[in-house]
Amino acid sequence: MKKTPSYLQVLSKLPEPIRQRVNLWLSDAVDEKSRREVLSIIKNTPERLVDLFGSDFSFGTAGFRSLMDVGTSRLNSYTVAKAAEGVAQYFKRQKKNGPIVIAYDSRHNSLSFAKTVARVLAGSGSKVYVCREIRPSPFLSFLVLYKKCSAGIMITASHNPKEYNGFELYGPDGGGITSTLEEEIVKEARTIENYNQIHYAGENDPLIEWLDLKELDKAYLKAISLLQQNSAEDKLYGPSLSIVYTSLHGAGITLTPKALAAWGFTTLSLVESQVTLDGDFPTLIHPNPGNPDSLKLGVKQMEETGSDLLIANDCDADRIGVAVMHKGKSRILTGNEFATLCAYHVGKGQALHPTPKGAFVISYVTTELIKDIAHSYGVTCFEVPTGFKYISEKIHLWEKDPQGYTFLLGAEESCGCLLGTYTRNKDGIAGACVIAEIALEAKRSGKTLVDMLYDIYRKYGVWREKLYSKVFPESEKGFIERKNLMQRLRDTPPLVIKGRKVVSKEDFLSGIKDDFLMGTHEKKSLPYSDMLLFRLEDGSKAIIRPSGTEPTLRIHVAARVKGNADIEELIAEGESKVTELLEAWVEELS
Repeated sequence: MKKTPSYLQVLSKLPEPIRQRVNLWLSDAVDEKSRREVLSIIKNTPERLVDLFGSDFSFGTAGFRSLMDVGTSRLNSYTVAKAAEGVAQYFKRQKKNGPIVIAYDSRHNSLSFAKTVARVLAGSGSKVYVCREIRPSPFLSFLVLYKKCSAGIMITASHNPKEYNGFELYGPDGGGITSTLEEEIVKEARTIENYNQIHYAGENDPLIEWLDLKELDKAYLKAISLLQQNSAEDKLYGPSLSIVYTSLHGAGITLTPKALAAWGFTTLSLVESQVTLDGDFPTLIHPNPGNPDSLKLGVKQMEETGSDLLIANDCDADRIGVAVMHKGKSRILTGNEFATLCAYHVGKGQALHPTPKGAFVISYVTTELIKDIAHSYGVTCFEVPTGFKYISEKIHLWEKDPQGYTFLLGAEESCGCLLGTYTRNKDGIAGACVIAEIALEAKRSGKTLVDMLYDIYRKYGVWREKLYSKVFPESEKGFIERKNLMQRLRDTPPLVIKGRKVVSKEDFLSGIKDDFLMGTHEKKSLPYSDMLLFRLEDGSKAIIRPSGTEPTLRIHVAARVKGNADIEELIAEGESKVTELLEAWVEELS
């Protein structure tokens, strides 16, 4: 009978850094239950050790987000505490003594992790505010500004599956922290070699204050009310717009219905089976409002009740999903279509009341139609890498510069939008109110949101976009495969896609642009990001980038269609074109 290897034999085969991390989790720095679990893994599934202990704490595009499990690569009470200690030590070293505010959503362990973070921050001498109840991410960003905090921490994994959670850090401007600040905090966190080095205060420490949210909710609702362009009409005619709302078991239920009612949209029905705060997301496969499957129950209720509009938020309510009844059928809007409607709405407002040096900010993967809309209304449009922190960074820079631009709108294709600067995160709550205002304007003109989109296409042309996510294993091997694939594209880029010449490649990691037609290889002032942008001779483009929150490689394809044909025919032509191109890019990456 073959003997089972001892744990020492298993550990001896691991690389030294991984072996050290495993040994830390077998020491008295970790609770007995977790130690037993690690020993069980060593005995029964030792192949998992590389994934669970292959890396240490680090930030992605939206903070530290991972599967919840034991190990240094996963989210648990120890890695959350280490992240919090890194934050505390960084701010102490910088002599930034302002309070830090914490919020959390409905995911498993969110409240527990929030308490851990509060105790660690207080243990290092920081004043800490903690939301007494579940609240959304944009509300947390608002609180950072409203209560003049040095930082904010949100415990959420946003739209990720139920097995995930996350630690999102916001700076004193309420925006996601910069890459430079991320590096400094990670550096501080990695000086902690043993969890016994982490300082914990008691749960009832006087430095920890649990916030009563009643007045703070009112302050937030007042702040977003300033976005309302048609206040009198919304109050008078708002009840004529019937809306179905679903929070997808998340934090949106705490504020979105109140916000809609405050704007005048009082004919609201809830998807009752999805308003429960439940980290299992029992009615969903993925709690992502950008996924049509997540909207099935809401769409069904909209159809059965004859409502005009469906609005959905993800778990932390920074994203929004929208569906509308059009010609007797339901139609789900894409994130790009939602952003287009918001941009056009703001643009029309600019035509009436121009803002000097007004600016839109969009991610590179967002529809280029927004650039055309901005220019037509005298608004400058800037592009930034994916991640809303890059949009908030623009706001921060402009606020410090007397000659800076005035931020009007920020948008990403992933169902995220921000109008105004009361918060520095995409806001699915305010987004719900704005899209309701737009839908009411359309209804009073005998139109739907789809009709309004068609009007925009007639004016500016038809852009169509598609996204494919190439999924890799949630493991060290999976991340290496993804990295190698990106490197292959950098070293040997395709020169022809589906019979169309690739005319250029922009590498945002190196800052190099290759013009294949001109034969040039030039350094450009591109924002630093792990992303490749390819442009084809027909004007279409493809952006390929690793996700910062999931083990996937994103492939974004966009194409423009012009002509005098019927709008629906042009849309069909555009859909066919981007589908064909996307399939070709997917094949290229296989």
